[in-house]
Amino acid sequence: EVACGDRFLALDLQPQVLPVQMELLRQWRTLGVRIQAVVYDLLPVLLPECFVAGAAEGHQRWLETVSELDGIIAISRTVADEFVQWLEAMGPLKRDIPISVEYFHLGADLETSLPTTGEFAGGEALLASMDQQPSLLMVGTLEPRKGHASVLDAIELLWEEKRAVQLVIVGKQGWMVDELTVRLRQHPEWQRSLHWLDGVSDEFLSRLYGKAAALVAASEG
Repeated sequence: EVACGDRFLALDLQPQVLPVQMELLRQWRTLGVRIQAVVYDLLPVLLPECFVAGAAEGHQRWLETVSELDGIIAISRTVADEFVQWLEAMGPLKRDIPISVEYFHLGADLETSLPTTGEFAGGEALLASMDQQPSLLMVGTLEPRKGHASVLDAIELLWEEKRAVQLVIVGKQGWMVDELTVRLRQHPEWQRSLHWLDGVSDEFLSRLYGKAAALVAASEG
């Protein structure tokens, strides 16, 4: 049950659900409910080559649906600006009141978010090795736009020069990276100067951050 003055926030990306529910949301708006959606990114539209077939079309349809609402709240100023640019490229919207575009900063307060704990076999040995030589850390799902392949290309040049440096990758396997995962597991430096952890606890990840010489964020988007 809704009433004038209520707010509805579409918190998650639901490219299939939201378009189907638009008739209900339009009814709510006529009753005075303010409706907004969180926009995480426009990447399937901006970098379609980095996503599976159909992702760009589905995301485009979802963005068009979102543009009918009272407003969007992006997860960064960058995404907010990209949404505005996308709107301008789409042309004038048929609406009486301009859409509200806001943004917030993602939280990172692990201690108050029930962090996971625990280590894994070989974890202490990895941490000890990070004390012996500089280690570069990458954190995030393995997927085409994150730049893992480019970073591996770069660090291989350092290994060719006999530089003592490690690459530690933390993140689950995503989409369109089968060749990359084979390359990692069959690499001559696998589990020597090259490590891929497909899942660690928040506690252990914090320790990896503490040991790393630098964090590499090589994302193309």
